[in-house]
Amino acid sequence: MESGNEIHRPAQDEAGVIPPDPSPAGEGMRLNRYLAAAGFGSRRGCEELITARRVRINKRQAESPGERVPENAQVTVDGRVVRISQGVVIALHKPRGVVCTASAQDRRQIITDLMPRSFGRLFTVGRLDAESEGLILLTNQGDLAQRLAHPKNKVEKEYRVKLDRAPDIAALKRLEKGVRLEEGMARAERIQFLGRQEVRMVLRQGMKRQIRLMFRCLGFTVERLKRIRIGGLELGHLPPGAWRVLSSHDVRKLEPKP
Repeated sequence: MESGNEIHRPAQDEAGVIPPDPSPAGEGMRLNRYLAAAGFGSRRGCEELITARRVRINKRQAESPGERVPENAQVTVDGRVVRISQGVVIALHKPRGVVCTASAQDRRQIITDLMPRSFGRLFTVGRLDAESEGLILLTNQGDLAQRLAHPKNKVEKEYRVKLDRAPDIAALKRLEKGVRLEEGMARAERIQFLGRQEVRMVLRQGMKRQIRLMFRCLGFTVERLKRIRIGGLELGHLPPGAWRVLSSHDVRKLEPKP
C-alpha cells in the first residue's frame, strides 16, 4: 500500500496509487459523482452527459444526475462500460519553464510530461504560470479538483517571493489592504518581510498572475515566485520535477477549514 511518503524523482517510471476513498465505492452513490470519480470531468460536465441521454445503468436509460448507482451495477457511457479507478492525488514540485496547460503552442514542456502515463488522465488543481515554481497538485478525480480549486473554498496558498528591491512596510500594508486589478480587488491574507528582497505571502484568492500583478501595481518586479504550501500541505524538501502520491491523511490537510 502506498504510504504517501515516497518521493518519485524526475524520470522515474514507477507509479504509486493510494486506496480509493470509501465514498466512491459503495451502494447508492449519485450517478453524477460516480461518473466524476471515473474520470469524466466535473460533476456539471457529467450531468451534461446524463442529460444528453448518453448514460445507462444496467442497460436502462439514466434520467437524472441524482439517480443512485446500486452496488455492482454496470454503468455505460456511449455503450462503453465505466468503472471507477483508484483515486490518486499527487504533489509535484513544478519547475520553472513548465506550463500547466494541456498543450503548449511553443513546444515548452507541459506538466503532465513529468508524470508516468500509467496514471491516466490527470487534472491540475489550480495553476502556476510558466515562470513560477513550487507545489502543485494533480489528481484523476475531477470532482476533487473542482472542489479544491473553487474560489468559494478559500484554501490558503503560501508563496516565497523575491523582488527586484526590498519593499517598505507601507507597501506590504497596502497589499494586505488590497489593490485593484482587472479581475477585481486583490489582497494578501498575510505578508511578511524576510529580509533582503524576499517576502512570504499568503493568499486565499486565485486571480491570474495575481502576485506579479499586485507587486507591479506598486512598481515592483517579481524576480522569483515559489509556492511552498497549499492548505496544510507543505512543499518541504521535494526537489524540482519530483513528485509523491499523497496519503489520505495528506489529502485531508488540503480541505478548507471552516
